Amino acid sequence: MAATLLEHPASAHLGERVIVVADLVESVRLMEIDEEGTVQRWQSFVARVEADCLQGCAGRLVKSVGDGLVLDFASPPAAVRCCFAIQELCDRLNAQRDDAPPLCLRLGAHVGPVFANRYDIYGRAVNLAARLTALAAPGQLVVSAELRDRIVDQLDANVEDLGLCYVKHLSKPVRAYVVDRPADEDAGRVSALEAPADLRPAIAVIPFADRDSEPGTWALGDALADEIIAALSRAPAITVVSRLSTAVFRARQLEIARIRSHLGVAYVVSGWFRGTAETVWVHAELCDVRDGRLVWDGGFEARVSDLFHGQDDMIPRIVGCLSQAVVAKELERVRSLPIPSLEEYSLFMGGVALLHRLSPADFFRAREVLQHVADRQPRAAAPLAMLAKWHILRLVQGWSSDPLEHGREAQACARRALRLEPDNAFSLAIDGLVSCHVDRDLSAAAEVCAAAVRSNPQEPYAWTVLSGLHSYRGEAQQAELAAARAIELSPLDPARFVFEAYAAMAKLIAGKYAEGAAQAAASLRRNAMHAPSHRLLVIALMLDGRGEEARHAAQALLRVEPALTVSRYLQRHPGRDEPHASQFGLALKEAGIPP
Repeated sequence: MAATLLEHPASAHLGERVIVVADLVESVRLMEIDEEGTVQRWQSFVARVEADCLQGCAGRLVKSVGDGLVLDFASPPAAVRCCFAIQELCDRLNAQRDDAPPLCLRLGAHVGPVFANRYDIYGRAVNLAARLTALAAPGQLVVSAELRDRIVDQLDANVEDLGLCYVKHLSKPVRAYVVDRPADEDAGRVSALEAPADLRPAIAVIPFADRDSEPGTWALGDALADEIIAALSRAPAITVVSRLSTAVFRARQLEIARIRSHLGVAYVVSGWFRGTAETVWVHAELCDVRDGRLVWDGGFEARVSDLFHGQDDMIPRIVGCLSQAVVAKELERVRSLPIPSLEEYSLFMGGVALLHRLSPADFFRAREVLQHVADRQPRAAAPLAMLAKWHILRLVQGWSSDPLEHGREAQACARRALRLEPDNAFSLAIDGLVSCHVDRDLSAAAEVCAAAVRSNPQEPYAWTVLSGLHSYRGEAQQAELAAARAIELSPLDPARFVFEAYAAMAKLIAGKYAEGAAQAAASLRRNAMHAPSHRLLVIALMLDGRGEEARHAAQALLRVEPALTVSRYLQRHPGRDEPHASQFGLALKEAGIPP
């Protein structure tokens, strides 16, 4: 059926929708065995899908043909839940019929603009969803990168990156992901790699939900959360979870107990806002998740322009109320919003999301977006720091045609960011990254990383870079603890694959090769394009005595980084003067990486 879905002129634009296409596996064979029985079973199954699955997920059956379904949803998480429900329904019905071959489905899903007329729906979104079904094994759901960005690994599903895949009739490869339901309710709980116990009360600030705001103001909810998190993070008596982890709960009707299980916090700050281009009205509340009790709530109003320029006292008032409720004293507001304009703030967030995908087209598009924001906001440090990170990622991915020049660009961006905000923890962490990978000065990196942690002990990227520094210097225990702290601070971070790569390196330095391999594999399940994780997996497997697996992993590494050689690896490895470097280089060589 997938091959029959072609683009067609349409009379109405439905806007952005989630399209799911389901193909019946081996439908021709099933019809050949028992045509009438197969038709009856299929019709019964479709009726059950409509009655039992779609209604609970606000989905719509667009059409059913002899060997497949086309479904339409407004919500990505709801679409994924419905796919799981359909798969479970199929399994239950098969279990009731041991006298007939089982019905199995392949499912593909994508989110994008859709057109419709009285007969059907049309567009590239429909076509791509259909093509993705060809990548799915029987019983599997495969989704696009666009849809994967709208769901949350460990919360909505377990996600495994398939990397760039070629599909029929498309000239360029597409990024695809296998999406599975967690094995049980506890499967989504976040582990922090044996992170050290922290007796301070932990708070998660959920981005505020939009309630009937004007178009173009959606990012206000994240901006408000950023302000509150940055202010609370200055309090030594409080642990605050990164917004990159809490953003996944935006606009979700999720039980407080589940938020606690995923984030490990005692308190949750949430609420809603209603905004125009000039004014925002906010309702905030604080809940103790241990007993579900509402501790405090309140309403506030501010001018949007004043909020983004630090000229309104709404955030200090909210933070004061929150801190009094939690630790009985008011916290001082700090200037925190990275971009002083709602439009550029939204672009900045989009650029960061593109950067983390690591597919070449999205990665280089991310630079364009971040550079645009930096040009439009020359006094903002955040886009410059993120550009420096972009340049370092290009180096470690092996995508740089001129490492010296691109290293200088990373240096320039990092230093400009620090001139604008000398005490910004993220910018300091990025400068530490530059010191490691470009300056090759681990002593300077240690000073900068220490300054980043002092500036904001709850900046996860500061701990991530610090973990890498300790690994490069052969300081295994400190590296493991720092990596654990980074994951503890942002357990659902979109860039968790980076945190896990640093954790894997720490395990290798500690001689825990099996654990290092498991950690590197976990990173690659989240992002199969991350070259450092591929390298770490090869090294870990070889050092663990699993040579055949290491050689197989080396072939996957060379597909991501075709120009890699052992000498190039050692040349750019920040810890190349430490004893572990020659050991790592030999492991790569024995696994089949060219010398």
